[in-house]
Amino acid sequence: MTVADNQVRIDFGSAHVAVSRDGTLKTGMPLHDFVYDEAVTIVVDHDAGTLTVDADTVSYTFRRPGR
Repeated sequence: MTVADNQVRIDFGSAHVAVSRDGTLKTGMPLHDFVYDEAVTIVVDHDAGTLTVDADTVSYTFRRPGR
């Protein structure tokens, strides 16, 4: 995990999740990226190794690689 003035970033090998102070959420994996910069609810499930973004217009689940 890397914490900077403007964001928190977690790296999982070649994949990552970053949340910035302004609320922008970015994820990246070798085959796709995801960026969302509107109000969202972020649900973290440590047991399942997932982070789910729920918003009015989108639902996206990031799965930690190797799970």
